[in-house]
Amino acid sequence: MASKLLTSAQIRAARALVRWSAEDLARQTSLSVTTIRRAELANEETSMTTANDLAVRRAFEAADILMPRRITGDDARS
Repeated sequence: MASKLLTSAQIRAARALVRWSAEDLARQTSLSVTTIRRAELANEETSMTTANDLAVRRAFEAADILMPRRITGDDARS
């Protein structure tokens, strides 16, 4: 089973909770502001790579924002 990436709404909501601008999130993740804005403008699913998604998750989790758990084949339960 493929990993479930964050949605644009989840990224926007988490950023609002920590009161970060797109520039702040870009700085925390070492991603470009364009990447952050593109992800937030998407209709639900983002076009972020798995590595970029993980960087965003880690930045929010370091700020004590619990993000939905990624689901992989090993974690999936029938």
